[in-house]
Amino acid sequence: VKLTMAYAKTPVPAAPAKAEGPAKFTAAHPNWRNVKGDKAKSSLTPDNRIQIWDWHDLQGTWKVSGNELHINWDKYGPEKLQTSDFGKTFKWKKQGSPVGFTFDEPLPGWWRAMFDTDIIITCEYVEDSIRCSYLSGEELTRIKVPEEKEPYGSWLGPEVCKV
Repeated sequence: VKLTMAYAKTPVPAAPAKAEGPAKFTAAHPNWRNVKGDKAKSSLTPDNRIQIWDWHDLQGTWKVSGNELHINWDKYGPEKLQTSDFGKTFKWKKQGSPVGFTFDEPLPGWWRAMFDTDIIITCEYVEDSIRCSYLSGEELTRIKVPEEKEPYGSWLGPEVCKV
């Protein structure tokens, strides 16, 4: 038996993008291991530009489509990263090495608004726990069923929302 739940997230009001400034992040890439300087000086701007540190070669344009961040580097061409945490981190593999961005908190409202979406998850009772997953199959959480509670009782929705 499976239970499907849909949750509507509360919309994040987007402030004027220019007032908030860029979304700042720390970047990791196998070709950047020997880089000197502050790796946290990377940003995506509301006008769809990306800049890694102060390098002129590492800039380009970006766009978000679903859970993917598409980057078109001015000098190196396109790359695609994926998020599973609503835009807080992005990852992909390059030549077997992990590559990614971790965004600084607090995220600007214009950035959060791009990932503020309704989600659908499925939950199934497995032994003494409820396993909840995104539609992709990626596990979101496992919650132990409290003693004397029904597996799909009214306690489940609030517990899943905490995650």
